[in-house]
Amino acid sequence: MITVTRKWWAGFVFRALVLAFTAGLLSAGSAWADTVSFKFVNGINANTSLGSSFTFTATSTGGTSVSLPINAWSGLPTETSTQNIFAKSAGTDETGLGVKNGGGSLNEIAGNYWLQMDTQDLVKKGFLSGTVSFGSVQAGESWAIWGSNTPGTVCTNIVNCFTKGAFLASGGSSTDMLPEALAGLGTYRYIGFTAPTGSVLLLNNLELKTTPTPEPPTFSLLVLGLVGLSIWKWRRMLQPQF
Repeated sequence: MITVTRKWWAGFVFRALVLAFTAGLLSAGSAWADTVSFKFVNGINANTSLGSSFTFTATSTGGTSVSLPINAWSGLPTETSTQNIFAKSAGTDETGLGVKNGGGSLNEIAGNYWLQMDTQDLVKKGFLSGTVSFGSVQAGESWAIWGSNTPGTVCTNIVNCFTKGAFLASGGSSTDMLPEALAGLGTYRYIGFTAPTGSVLLLNNLELKTTPTPEPPTFSLLVLGLVGLSIWKWRRMLQPQF
């Protein structure tokens, strides 16, 4: 007769390893991403000119401080000159950033008056995706987003896009106040906002996110579980079969 004695702690260790592996898988499924939101207009700067360049700052949910410089320009696509950013506050879809004297007394993005943001700090800190919204988009009006690697320049047709950047997105009144994916981050340092027809506002809710990655403990749990299960399986294979 052959008697095989199972150590009292074997079952406990095995269950612990299975739990660690399962926890690692669950953690990996809920990867962590940092988020930062910019509110351009507040009670302090409402309906005032912010100058030709203004750097907005915000702190992400993960505690990262992020800077976002925005400049106002006139002239498309070349011979641009600086203008003044206007923080407009006039109702739900009429609160956001425009350009002083853009569209006359409307102080919005209009005609040759446009805004451009510098995404260098965003990209440096890993914020490579996000959404932007436009307001005051009435019937017959439209907005457009352009990418460029040169400040103060933006492409506005197929010909000059080859040298000045790229067209990224556009929309009309049906997109008023709706979030639009902000493409071009990491490819173009400068993102420009224009109004091909009518006048629009860059709304007060720019949101950006980092690429989701598992938290450090996730990897530890997965490695522990995999190694432990492999050792357990190897020891089982070495045991005599009856």
